[in-house]
Amino acid sequence: MKESISLSKKNTGKMTTVALLTAIGIIIPMISPIKIAFGPFSWTLGSHIAIDMALFISPASAAFVALATSFGFLMAGFPLPVVFRAVSHLLFTLVGAYTLQRSNQFVLNPWKRTLFNAGINSLHGLGEMIVIHCFVTAGLTSLDGQYGYWASLFILFGVSSLFHGMMDFELGYLFLKYLNKHLPYKFPRFPIK
Repeated sequence: MKESISLSKKNTGKMTTVALLTAIGIIIPMISPIKIAFGPFSWTLGSHIAIDMALFISPASAAFVALATSFGFLMAGFPLPVVFRAVSHLLFTLVGAYTLQRSNQFVLNPWKRTLFNAGINSLHGLGEMIVIHCFVTAGLTSLDGQYGYWASLFILFGVSSLFHGMMDFELGYLFLKYLNKHLPYKFPRFPIK
């Protein structure tokens, strides 16, 4: 009986945390004071933090928060290419969450964490590049760049997503480090020294 109550509290804590991260993921695109948007390109500071924190709960939680964040971009009135770029976050989210599920102690080492961060955010950039290429190919948006189509696609959506995603991941990691010390609920995949 005692074990059942403990398991119930654990599930309630997990569900509450996922709900809070979902709410944060939806509201950040709507209220972030630091955002840039033109054509299919957008950059919203902090838009990946809720997703990055959910990576440390479970793959299903991370995927749910990623989809909810996409809904936030839709509700904020961003154009469809931006919304579908957000949907493409499922790619790096699932790879990152499954990696952390298998092994998570490496994130305590700054160099290994940076390598992991660069890896998942390279997938992040690749996913966004594929989405924009599909929209441009279908004639649903345009990508005009003085350096040519492929260079613009690579710089605006590949490199930009890599660095933006890496900044947000590190911010999310620092938030988790603080929260894990001060909250009763612990993120199950967050390593503790």
